[in-house]
Amino acid sequence: MIRTFQVASIEELREPISYLEELRADFSIFTFHGDLGSGKTTLISEWCRTLGIADVTSPTFGLVNEYSTGREIIYHFDLYRIRDIRELDSIGFLEYIDRGHTCMIEWPRVAEPYLDETRVDVELQHDLEGGTRRINIKKVGERL
Repeated sequence: MIRTFQVASIEELREPISYLEELRADFSIFTFHGDLGSGKTTLISEWCRTLGIADVTSPTFGLVNEYSTGREIIYHFDLYRIRDIRELDSIGFLEYIDRGHTCMIEWPRVAEPYLDETRVDVELQHDLEGGTRRINIKKVGERL
C-alpha cells in the first residue's frame, strides 16, 4: 500500500513525518528517492528535528552522518556520488544497516543489493501544479 501526501510548505511536512515516525516501530531502513531538489534532505532534516536533532546536514561528501537523540542513533546516508557497490564496502555500509538503528538513505539505488526487503521507500516529486510536492510512502515487506 502506498500512502500519498501533497505538501506545499515545510509546515505541511508534519503529517508525512508523523506517518514515517509511526512506521519506525516496524522498520529501520528508510530510502528516499527523487530528483535533485525534490526535498529529500529537507524531509529528513525536518524529521530529525522532530526527534530533537538540531544540526542536520547533507552527508554528500562524508557519505554518512550519525545523529544522536540521547536515546537512539540515526544514520543519514547520501549515496549520490557512489557509483559502485564496492565503495559501500569501504565505508562499512552493511555494518551500519545491520545495527538496527534507523537508517535514512538518500539516492539508495546503488545499495539495493544490500537493502533488506523490509524497508520503507519514500518517493518525492516536485514542481507539481501550484508548487506542491508529492510524497509517496510505501512499506516494502513487513516484520513478523
